[in-house]
Amino acid sequence: MKTILKIFPFALFLIIPFSLFAQYNYDGKELSPEIQSIIKKLAKDSTVYSSYIGIVGQESPTQKSLIELSKQDTSVLIKITNYFNPVIRCFAFRSLIEKGYKNFFPIIINHLQDTANVRLHYADVVMYQKAGDFFIDNAIVNYTNAVDYAMKNKVYMDSLQKCILDSIVIFTDNELEYLDQILYHNSFNENYYERINKLAVNNSYANVALAKYKREGDAKIIYDNFENIVIYNINNFSKSCLFEAISIFPDEIFWHKVKGYLLSSKKLDRSDKNFCKALFKYQNEEALQLIDSLVKVNEKEDYILHTFLAVLLYGLENSHDENLLQYKFYVAENYNVTTPEIFSEMTKLDSIRTNNFARVFFSRYEEFYYNFSNYNWIAKYGADRKLVKEIFLYLYAMEPDSTIILAERLLINNYNRLFFDDYLDGIRYIDDVRIKQILVNMLGQKRETNDEYYFIINAIVSYKDKSLVKLAEKNLKSNACLNKKNKYTIQNLLDYLWECERKIQKKEMGNVKNYFSID
Repeated sequence: MKTILKIFPFALFLIIPFSLFAQYNYDGKELSPEIQSIIKKLAKDSTVYSSYIGIVGQESPTQKSLIELSKQDTSVLIKITNYFNPVIRCFAFRSLIEKGYKNFFPIIINHLQDTANVRLHYADVVMYQKAGDFFIDNAIVNYTNAVDYAMKNKVYMDSLQKCILDSIVIFTDNELEYLDQILYHNSFNENYYERINKLAVNNSYANVALAKYKREGDAKIIYDNFENIVIYNINNFSKSCLFEAISIFPDEIFWHKVKGYLLSSKKLDRSDKNFCKALFKYQNEEALQLIDSLVKVNEKEDYILHTFLAVLLYGLENSHDENLLQYKFYVAENYNVTTPEIFSEMTKLDSIRTNNFARVFFSRYEEFYYNFSNYNWIAKYGADRKLVKEIFLYLYAMEPDSTIILAERLLINNYNRLFFDDYLDGIRYIDDVRIKQILVNMLGQKRETNDEYYFIINAIVSYKDKSLVKLAEKNLKSNACLNKKNKYTIQNLLDYLWECERKIQKKEMGNVKNYFSID
């Protein structure tokens, strides 16, 4: 408690009235029949649903009842957040967020000890989460993590509230997943050191936080904390934490654990991404020999190629030792695959090999498309599009004319429906009147699917050039194929075009495939 007060003296007023006396046993007997009926419907499946579920996004069976609950008086909803059924507690808090209730933060603090497991059905994914984590998740940012169908939050924490929350979670004993998340991902100042050191004895994630201090002697502490783990029978969470800590603080004391894991592993899988990151941080002679044998392994016999390349890339891009450059080029040249970070490094260090790689990249794009698939899954969603963008810009800087010809070939002459939006998303960053003309002209031609018209519109709008939008409008109206369908198709495209033109002034584009939807 003294440590908390040292960091946030006013946190005492949050902790005492809520966390120390939290009771989750409200029975709701005095509630009106109407509210009790709503609660009964919400409790029916013992599941907290997102607003929409399933692959096609159909309305969830509790959505109407949740809307009705959100209309109830705020004071009633606050009481229901302590209801004996954890599913109803979660729905009540979600209703408060839906109402835009600004004083939600003390309620979250009140539920830091709420460890009841709740079944969640988000989109087409079913999972379990502690109620306390649900409360945090529903107010930590401006949307709720509902997998494919994210629910926007009308109110959410500011930076000060997040700092207070993190301090309280770390300095009080609790079993929330949120504690593990912040220990793994965040860095903390010296005021937290003693507490994190203490947590690290029994919490694998705390060892990651401890490693970030890089204090002399802490490597031995981290080593001892993991010493009882049988390295070849380690669970994925502890394994990920161990190797993440080592990658941050690659002391020699850990080397035999890294070496032993590689020698005892039958195959690398997705969960080994932090192992590769740790391995590539060591540059002793033995390490370099193991790295060489790993990178140049006969993957067709020993590995699933996509997974193998994903963890390999993840490890390589997180280490910048010059000894590894040869392997970054080796992977790029042999498998036509790299990452935006590695490609940036390649452009600065070896212009000839980088130029050769970039020149053939799109002729081997299908190979890249599949070889890169697992990397997006384990590391950074959208990295493939960023890489395509960077390669187009690199080629354009080297040879503008031939890059325009390449763009036209990929979008029109050698059209491939599967890769069309990938190419389009990279090409739109080239600010050249010839590219703009290609895009505008495509709106006057027949497309494989109507979706492609929307992708092209997004690319055109991204230039923020109203005269270009007017040309796009003209070509859409003159499109003979669209005119043969019905007037609504053209009108919908025109409405979308101008709506995007208005919104681009305030909202930057993510990518051409998933951009604006008209509210």
